[in-house]
Amino acid sequence: MRTWLLALAVLGCGDEKSSDAAADTDADTDADTDADTDGGSCTAVTPGAWVADGTCFGMEMEGTLTVSAADACAFTFSDWNMQMSVPLGGTVSGDEVTLTGDGWTSCTGTTDGTTLTGTCTDGCAFDMAFGG
Repeated sequence: MRTWLLALAVLGCGDEKSSDAAADTDADTDADTDADTDGGSCTAVTPGAWVADGTCFGMEMEGTLTVSAADACAFTFSDWNMQMSVPLGGTVSGDEVTLTGDGWTSCTGTTDGTTLTGTCTDGCAFDMAFGG
């Protein structure tokens, strides 16, 4: 009888990780049930053709937004249809955007993934939208 109880006791002890993974009900991708708070989350911006306008641009312009393969919270602009003062890219933290490039580092705003809107410290405004 003791042997039987010992066998049941040993078999009943499983790897906590595997039993936790089976009960994983949170939205993260690891095998636990806590909410991850790694601090690195951002609203994903949509790559592709974008249209930019607002007083910072002076006229409607088109460019291509590419999301960084190394950091999904960073993006670059290329292939602008005008070669005026245009942002080189930007970074996203949460839904807050900071643009990069000569004359654009003081420009901040927000994104919902398909729009970028904000202002620069000189008072101009920018509006950008995913164009498909």
